[in-house]
Order: sequence, then structure tokens, then C-alpha cells
Amino acid sequence: MKTLSRYLLAITCALALLLGAPESAQARPHRGGGARQSGTKTYNRGGTRTRTNAEGQSRSQSWQGQGTFTRGQGEASKNYKGTVSNDRGQSADVERQTNWRRNENGYTKSGSQTVTGPEGHSQTTEGSKTWTNNQDGTATKSYEKTVTNDQGQSRSVEGSATYTNNGDGTYSKEGSRTVTGANGESRTSTNSGTGSVTRSEDGVNHSYQGTVTTDQGQTYNVDRGADYTRNGEGGGTREGYYNVTDSQGNSVNSGNATTTYTPGQGGQTEATRTNANGTSTRNARWYWDGTRWVKSVQTQGPEGGSTDSTTTTEKQ
Repeated sequence: MKTLSRYLLAITCALALLLGAPESAQARPHRGGGARQSGTKTYNRGGTRTRTNAEGQSRSQSWQGQGTFTRGQGEASKNYKGTVSNDRGQSADVERQTNWRRNENGYTKSGSQTVTGPEGHSQTTEGSKTWTNNQDGTATKSYEKTVTNDQGQSRSVEGSATYTNNGDGTYSKEGSRTVTGANGESRTSTNSGTGSVTRSEDGVNHSYQGTVTTDQGQTYNVDRGADYTRNGEGGGTREGYYNVTDSQGNSVNSGNATTTYTPGQGGQTEATRTNANGTSTRNARWYWDGTRWVKSVQTQGPEGGSTDSTTTTEKQ
């Protein structure tokens, strides 16, 4: 069901480009928009995470690294190098890079990450996503991701989707997704549905209903909605929900989340998710403490386990 949640997130991200104004959509291939000044910024990032199981046993890890963010005309890139250490004295080096590029018909995003352990063992993740606005009023999205270890074993996921703007604030979507394991076996699912976007002076409402069908003949129904409300300070609130049911109408994965945001100050998210394992919660808060950005996240698992993490990002 985790893959279904990723489908839903991708749908929401795509709508801004399909149903919004083409000029503004193409000017924002990444967070921050196209109006920012070009240049390079360097930042330091560090943090800690503690996981506690239902019996009260804890494990912790910390990380520290440095990154750069470079913005140009119609493109941007981000690079990061750091180290992750745990409470057992083990450590790993992390190197990550991401690139965005805007073109006249959409944008492309690509990236990679390599994690190298204490004994030299490594794992590399590479991926890309492309969005294209077509002249016939449709838009297409394609994506792929491959994870490869130092022994040459790999697993991958790839997919594509076509979005059709129906011209009345609604759209149709058809797509497919293929997951290939390290043993070479593949699983394919198809998805289709319809959605609507309603705009007002205060915000936007988005709803989507569709189905996902696996290559084993299983069908799941997807229902998702979100309300985006602006406030007078340039921020706003997002209230969203999703529900995935099987062919008998039983809910197999559902959740809701509320996010509030104020520019320059931060925001917070409160989310709940329920599946066959039970109900889990996630509360996140990020804020500016006067010298750096701080993000704290607390999660509670369905069986009583919890995770607490804090990340700080400081510009040089």
C-alpha cells in the first residue's frame, strides 16, 4: 500500500502544471519558484534520530554534512556530502546530488545518492522524472529509479502517466508502474481515474477518484481530496485525506493530514495513517530560531514504537 500513497502524492504535484497557468507552472519546477535570484548558497546540516520499540529499547543515530544549492536561469542543482553514525560506533558516508531543469514544455528532475559503509560496501540510488505539456492539451509524466549495490544487484521502479485536461476544471489520468526486484521478477500495475480542481479567492480544492489494478487481477479504489486555504500573511493551510479500498469495499490504507505554513517563520504538520498494521501518527514542526532552521519530527507506530528526530540547517 506504500506504493499507492506515492501515486497519490505524484497526482497532487502534477496538477499544478496541468491545470494551472502555463507560465507560472513552468516557472516553478522546484520549490521556491522562478523569481529568486541566481547564485550559490552553502549550508551545514546536522541532526539526531532516536528509535524506541514497544519494549522501551532505543537506538540512535546522528548525521553531519555540508551542501550547496545553486540556482540559475531555468535550472537549479543541490549537492550534499555528509556522514551518518549510530550508537554502536558504525558510520557511513553519504553523497547526494539533485538537478532541476526547466524547458519550454515542462521540466526534468534527476538525482543520485551513494551510501558507503565502514567496510567499503556501497549502495547507489539513481532516479529521474520528466513532465511534458503537450500541444494536444495533454501532459505526460515519466519516472524511473534504480537501486544498485556494490555486488551489481539492482532493483528498479519505472512508470508513466498521461493527464488530459478536460477544460472544465477536471482532468483524466491513465498510467502504469513496473517494479523489478533483484531476482529479475517484475510486477506491473495500471491506474486510471478522474479529478477536479476548484479555485476560489481563498484557495484551491482538489479531489480525485480512481482505481489501481495489479497484474494479478487485484483492484483497489482510490479516493483523495485536499483543501488549500491561503491566509493574509502569504502562507496557508492544507487539509487532506486519502482512502484506499479493495474490491469488497474494505479500507486497506487511509489517512489524513493538516499542514499550516507561514513564510519566514515555519509551520507544522499533523498526520494519521491507518492500514492492516494499525494506526500511526506523525507530527512535524519546522521553524527559524534566529540563526538556523530547525525541524523536529515525532512518529508513533501502530505497535507502540516511536521515533524522534531533530534536523538543523544553517546557512554559511
